[in-house]
Amino acid sequence: MMNVLEKRTRESLRYDFGCWDLLVDGETIVGTPTMAASEPAGLTFGTPVVNTGPITYPSGFVAQPGQVVQVQISGGVIAVGQVSQRYVVRCVFNTSISPNQAEATAYLLVKDQP
Repeated sequence: MMNVLEKRTRESLRYDFGCWDLLVDGETIVGTPTMAASEPAGLTFGTPVVNTGPITYPSGFVAQPGQVVQVQISGGVIAVGQVSQRYVVRCVFNTSISPNQAEATAYLLVKDQP
């Protein structure tokens, strides 16, 4: 199941791409991941970073170092006459088990009305 993220066009928010389900035991994310989004253009990505320490989520789950990509996302365009725009956001990364490469994918719903 793909994660669904949400933001308004004027917001600039940090999102976590949890990749623990894409990695085998002991495998971690290495290097700098790349971010891309589906059309329409208009999203802006900050520099993605990989967590260097554990992250505890509200559910109590703890992501270990090297399992999460954090990135700032801003912008987004909503077509005239529409109330929202759905983007597919892709985070591609290399892993510590060379030459493995994986992709974390999420929907980003951009909307300006409640």
